[in-house]
Amino acid sequence: MSRKTYLRFFIPLLAIGCCMFYTACNSSSSLEYNYYTYSSTAVTSFSLNKDSKVLNNLDSVYFSIDLETGRIFNASPLPVGTNVSRLVVNITYDNCSAVELRFKTDNGTDTIVDYLENATDSINFSNGDVILRVTSQDELAQSNYIIKINIYDENPDSLIWKQNGNLAMAIPSKVVAQRTALAASKFFVLSTDGDNCYISSTDNPYFKDSWSEPSVVEFDGFNPVIESFTGTPSGDLYLIGSNNKLYVSKNQGQSWEPCDVEMSNIIGAYGSTILGTLVDDSNIYGVQYPSKGNPLELSPDFPVTLTGQLVTLNSIWQVNPQSFFAGGIKTNGQLSEDTWGFDGEKWARLSQGTMQPNAGSAMFPYTFAETDTMSWRVKYRDVVVKFGGLNAEGEVIDSLYYTDDQGLHWKKAPDNVQLSGGITPAFGSQTFTLSQTLDVNSRAIKPITSWECPFIYVFDGVKEDDEPMTDLWQGVLIRYTNVPLE
Repeated sequence: MSRKTYLRFFIPLLAIGCCMFYTACNSSSSLEYNYYTYSSTAVTSFSLNKDSKVLNNLDSVYFSIDLETGRIFNASPLPVGTNVSRLVVNITYDNCSAVELRFKTDNGTDTIVDYLENATDSINFSNGDVILRVTSQDELAQSNYIIKINIYDENPDSLIWKQNGNLAMAIPSKVVAQRTALAASKFFVLSTDGDNCYISSTDNPYFKDSWSEPSVVEFDGFNPVIESFTGTPSGDLYLIGSNNKLYVSKNQGQSWEPCDVEMSNIIGAYGSTILGTLVDDSNIYGVQYPSKGNPLELSPDFPVTLTGQLVTLNSIWQVNPQSFFAGGIKTNGQLSEDTWGFDGEKWARLSQGTMQPNAGSAMFPYTFAETDTMSWRVKYRDVVVKFGGLNAEGEVIDSLYYTDDQGLHWKKAPDNVQLSGGITPAFGSQTFTLSQTLDVNSRAIKPITSWECPFIYVFDGVKEDDEPMTDLWQGVLIRYTNVPLE
């Protein structure tokens, strides 16, 4: 009797007789058969040979091996443009009679490398998947594996921008001024065509057609300063009038009532508290609403108009949240190069002269990512990004800057997160970061079908040609749009 005939005869007998030794015959025979198949042709490790001409620490790239589906792949792709046409591989396996690698050359010819004889031969992974065939020592079992080396099409740590429609549904056809505010997780746009004022809203700007039809807003007895429009987490909306009085709306902008405080500039919201300044007889006062006592006199260097967008951060090292803004115009007309912070009680200068003089910059918190090519792990860094604004020459700043120490120091952002995609920087813009649930249909064994992705939205502002920016821009780090690794 040949060995093949004996094996076909022996396995059914084993399935019948295994109950003498096991209480579950079916499961035992199944495990015995699978163990034999996988162990005799199993690939136990796969890696690439070190080659610094291709990539630093190439031998540290981790590969997953799926014995059930016969797939070998690097779940975390290699950087854009990595040359994979001549790579030497390291394969670990049991005592096998044959290990062969099949791939296509650049001219489309099929090539087979006998790995047992020529383990140092280079393999071309640039023309599609490579097939690895492993044959057991007794030649009775054989497994095929598809080896795929994943490479990013784009730098995953790049910040990309695209136009997410415009605010045509939310503003009049001829807009003179506009301002967006976030209140109780809802976005409101207040605008004017010079004759009437309008307000529109949406729960999610990701859906560009979700804005409500603009409705006319009446302001009785005062002229609103549109650029001061601000919202709070409690849902209240605020703005100042040309008479330096603060007004509040508790019904989503449909009616307005005066507050018992004067402000000449709204800096932003600190929780449900509105922070602003009042200039009186060349003195500068810090004002809060609801009021916490008499206004405090501020430094003559404190900016009073076109202050940068206020950002509030929480930290385990601080009792209260820390808010700060960068730049603005001082009472002498000069642009500020300082960062000012608020701790819930008072204002203080956080940094002086650590950036170029600027005014009207938008700011938003975000998380940058960068791949460490030593360990091939992704490092994440929480930052605050400064976007747009005017420089001392009156030009719109077209570079991004960031701080990773709450405004103490500012640095120019790396090239991969600079502006791209045709976005036009402006001054006086508002930016908000909003997480959006992304969905995907996956055929993975353990699929992740949805995840939260942080999108940046840029509203409003004035372009270099003095025209209002009515386009709505959306930015995101490419890595966050990819299906997360499980």
